[in-house]
Amino acid sequence: LRRSIYRMMVKLSQRSGKLPPSIFVTPSDTREVTHITGGGFADIYKGKCGDVFVALKRLRIYSDPKAKVRIRNIFFREALTWQQLEHPRILPFMGIDTMTFSPFFCLVSPWMQNGDVVTYMQNNGPKSLELKKMLLEISEGLHYLHAKGIVHGDLRGNNILLSDTLHILLADFGLAYCADAT
Repeated sequence: LRRSIYRMMVKLSQRSGKLPPSIFVTPSDTREVTHITGGGFADIYKGKCGDVFVALKRLRIYSDPKAKVRIRNIFFREALTWQQLEHPRILPFMGIDTMTFSPFFCLVSPWMQNGDVVTYMQNNGPKSLELKKMLLEISEGLHYLHAKGIVHGDLRGNNILLSDTLHILLADFGLAYCADAT
């Protein structure tokens, strides 16, 4: 039943072009915004909201109307998927910010100072992380996702972040989808 409701919510949001109000973060003063990197559909920024550093994933701007709709639909699916996830091995979702890059939306999460596992190991050496612990924590995150019927769809080193205490956090749910069996 939960998966059916989730699928309906994604379709309804995509067709209406609207998201539920509960997904939006309260407008706040995000400052010190710096561009960090870019991916296939979005750019990643680091900002400061109060005393907390946050990551802002902003959609790229496309002039082609069909591309706009396609990217918006991917964004909506990612936000609605990520919103329902809460686990120690999943990067926390804070909500959608509509003010920092108005009129464009961005996904907000806590900033992970240690970055992703690939960059971390390049900077600190291949033995800087305990491989068995890392694989166990990745499998814990995947087990959680699969138990909810969610397939990540883009699991790779750049989408595996490290917390301040070097624990694994799975991120980037842009290609995630709900499956009947995993």
